[in-house]
Amino acid sequence: GKWDFDNKVVLNTSNIGIKGAGMWYTNINYSNPAQFSGGILARVNGVEVSDIYFSTVNNQRLCRNMACPVGGEYMIYKAFMGTWGKNSKFTRVWAEHFEVGAWLGGYDAPYPVDYTDGLVISQARFRNNYADGVNFSQGTMNSVVEQTNIRNGGDDGLAMWPSNSRAVPEEVNNIFRYNTVEH
Repeated sequence: GKWDFDNKVVLNTSNIGIKGAGMWYTNINYSNPAQFSGGILARVNGVEVSDIYFSTVNNQRLCRNMACPVGGEYMIYKAFMGTWGKNSKFTRVWAEHFEVGAWLGGYDAPYPVDYTDGLVISQARFRNNYADGVNFSQGTMNSVVEQTNIRNGGDDGLAMWPSNSRAVPEEVNNIFRYNTVEH
């Protein structure tokens, strides 16, 4: 079925699974176009998200209307954002029409700087997003993206971006393998 959410999901419970009936059958739709109102913001460990299609009403990368208090800012509307701690997995997920498919980094106030370690993204689809498909940022380490399709991104398909904070290590030991990036 289809479920509409009018705000982002803040996930702070570790060691759980969020499983749909398949990306063709379970649709999580974010219906609020305002800045920072869609996607999953996490500070967790050991979470598995699988078999879900994520969509949104968002249609822009930058705020250019009443959705933002000050125009020209980023939408901060990522399907997966924040940090996924140790050993989380995204399997058979499809995220479309977000600012970014998955941006892994833990520097969003008021949270302390944190990082992702051992995330595996496999058999996923990140399509028609306005910036990156997947960005391993801010200390992400020992993580993998494999057998994933990125199509029609507005910026990087797959990216590894080093830390800009002294509080976390550089991103290291990450692997992108057997993926397709199309534009």
